[in-house]
Amino acid sequence: MQKQINHKILLLLFFLSVFFSSTAQNQQTFALLNLLDELEQRHDIRFNYVVEDLSPLELPKPNQINNLDAVFDFIFKHTQVEISKVNDNNYTAVWQEYSACFQLKNSLNLADLAAVAIYNQQQLIGKTNSVGKFFLRDSSVKELTFKSTDFFSENISVETASTSNCSTIYLYPEQELDEVIVQTYLTQGIDLKNDFSIEFTPSEFGVLPGLINADVLHSLQYVPGIVNTDESVAEINVRGGTNDQNLLLWNGARLYQGSHFFGMISSLNPFAANHIQISKNGSSAFHSEGVSSVISIETKAEDITKNSNVIHSNFLGTGVVTSQKLSKDSKLQVSARRSFTDVWESPTYKRMRNKVFQNTEIQSLQDQNSQAVRVNENFYFADASASFHHQINDKNEMNVNILGIQNELEFNEILVSSGEEERNNLGQNNFLGSFNFNRKWNSKHQTQAEINASFYELNAENKSVFTAQNLLQNNQIMDLGFQLKHQMEWQTQKVLTFGYQFHELSVSNENLVTSPNVRVFERNVIGIHALIVENNYQSVNQNFDFRLGLRANYYSGLDEFQFSPRFNLSWRLLPKLRFHILAEQKFQSLTQVIDQQQDFFGLEKRRWKLANGEDFPLLKSQQAEIGLQWKYLGWRLQSSLFHKSVNGITSQSQGFQNQLEFLRLQGDYKISGIEFLIQKRIQDFRFWLNYAFSENDYEFTGFKPSVFPNNFEVIHSSAFGLSYENKALKVALGGRYIAGHPTTSINSDNPILNPETNPSINYKAPNFANLQDYYQANASVSYTFKWQKFQLEIGMSFLNLFDTAIETDRFYRLSESQTEVERIETQNLGLTTNAFLTVFF
Repeated sequence: MQKQINHKILLLLFFLSVFFSSTAQNQQTFALLNLLDELEQRHDIRFNYVVEDLSPLELPKPNQINNLDAVFDFIFKHTQVEISKVNDNNYTAVWQEYSACFQLKNSLNLADLAAVAIYNQQQLIGKTNSVGKFFLRDSSVKELTFKSTDFFSENISVETASTSNCSTIYLYPEQELDEVIVQTYLTQGIDLKNDFSIEFTPSEFGVLPGLINADVLHSLQYVPGIVNTDESVAEINVRGGTNDQNLLLWNGARLYQGSHFFGMISSLNPFAANHIQISKNGSSAFHSEGVSSVISIETKAEDITKNSNVIHSNFLGTGVVTSQKLSKDSKLQVSARRSFTDVWESPTYKRMRNKVFQNTEIQSLQDQNSQAVRVNENFYFADASASFHHQINDKNEMNVNILGIQNELEFNEILVSSGEEERNNLGQNNFLGSFNFNRKWNSKHQTQAEINASFYELNAENKSVFTAQNLLQNNQIMDLGFQLKHQMEWQTQKVLTFGYQFHELSVSNENLVTSPNVRVFERNVIGIHALIVENNYQSVNQNFDFRLGLRANYYSGLDEFQFSPRFNLSWRLLPKLRFHILAEQKFQSLTQVIDQQQDFFGLEKRRWKLANGEDFPLLKSQQAEIGLQWKYLGWRLQSSLFHKSVNGITSQSQGFQNQLEFLRLQGDYKISGIEFLIQKRIQDFRFWLNYAFSENDYEFTGFKPSVFPNNFEVIHSSAFGLSYENKALKVALGGRYIAGHPTTSINSDNPILNPETNPSINYKAPNFANLQDYYQANASVSYTFKWQKFQLEIGMSFLNLFDTAIETDRFYRLSESQTEVERIETQNLGLTTNAFLTVFF
């Protein structure tokens, strides 16, 4: 029954999109020759003209044709056909030849724009006439710039223009920018788009509480419906999903390592990324995987003419980004970042280290064997990227991008009595690359070809001074992709995009134990072929936007066909009120699982696994939402009502540490909720508050009870912020509140079952208890000094401003003697300060 309802909803959305697309009509035009025939009959006159010159010409039909002089003037302004009187009954109509014609209109009310200045290479060459038209007679001109007071300038290639029917150019009023085009969300540099995706522009970033820069993954914690209960960007839960259900793309290649320092900071250099787009629902059909969200990062240079440099340092590391013009048509951006942590243990590092290493093998060694064993640790992280953009000519351009991310932890166990030493290490690396070529055939057609690759490896070598047994663990992913995409504008404001994608995913897992030698190796490969078609329409006044897409996937390793429809509709019901409907069905072949909680020293215990159609099926998600947004006089009110179901999850992927920890179950989860945001701006001050309510339940049919709360259920969550920003000073104060997420209690009267024969913990029903509520207050402050050729920004951030101690996780385990049950707690991050210095030049 549920499937039938979902199919009916998708079918209804499809017909709605077709209906709205078909009802969007362009302004009707009238053949000039038909108008001349009508004038001849009405006024008993004759026109002499060259049929070949006038037959292609069209114009709007005049309101009245009784006044010949007014009609002749109307014809000339629209077509450049000059009509001269020979005698009382005969006239000549001569076309004044031109190479291109443009019609300028106001994007909001479609009114003709007169007196718009037209420039060629910064030289004024004319203005639009009283009906908003401009006729270009110089065929050597290749590009024009249209400028008008109170409107944004527009650059147009002359090759896109037509000589018979004028090309319509829509100019957007500057005073409507905040309302129609850019909708600042939370802070400057974060915008809510009309398709309800969120766009980050790090170079324009304002300030958010607790952040020292535009760290996009940390910024997400202030977006309604997105939480990270363990204070880690490695565990971002979007509408109840696990972190591996987020698709993270870097220039088209999948990023598998989104964090440094085991989740404490993002692995993306915030000064290198140009645009980052996040979609919780209604994403493009060209995005596969990621059943919870899509985070897409693009580093293409927007302004190829300017050079820039950034040097940034804080208490964890330092980095540099340089963007240099290599020629008039090419630009190179290079970034590099490295931590100080292996040479200087700053207060910031020590606080984060205590958070990360608790309840891991490293901390256990230090706690349990402090007298017998000494542990020395050495940790650092680094990342580097390069992006090359080359504009080959007016029609062709190419981009080449590479990225490397590295985390290395080494810790040595030293036996105090003898000095004997064993080395342990954990390495995590991700290397990505992409090549993109774009061909613009004409004003209506363009083609894009892309090749990308991503290689990920997690490797651990575990030795001990107490035993000769060694353990080696390895998890690798090889992800190779190809995409061919063609975009066609089939009507004004209507764009049809279709294409083909291929991905080959290879995932291997290895465990090697010595003394005795035991090796377990597993490798799986899947080839994913996809055909995609997507239709986009946006009305010229942006009152109505919709995107309808369909993706057909074939999984060669599983021999399965799956269809993935997407729908995104946004409609301005009233001048300040916008309504949206979003829906999608998606599939995911990769997931992260936990075999043992102490795998990879308990730090990166999740390993990637590929769907095999048996114990690891394809994940399937279906999601729909409706919402409203009202924006007026600095106020923004936004709300969304959503429902999402994900089928095919395994208990291993959910991080259970109760009676389900060692079971191998398949099931699903369903989450329904509402998200709300209120935001107000008064000059340089901005205040915002969000709230989300949701109910999230598992269903595992092979377990009793089969339905119980999800590990990542957050019934109530909220965040607030108050910021002040001017040209130099930025200050932000805010916080987050998360209702305690579910946990499993034990029977305190009888904590151990079968204590004599096969002792095990006597758990109550899973996830029917809750941890204490979580709350955190954060603050940030920065000041910018500006000189003629460079600027300096300094500042500080404060996480957990009041140093509140909160239990963020709890589980139980048997003692070594198996006669007692130990309660293990994970604590939140204490008061953590960080200072930074950034130089721009």
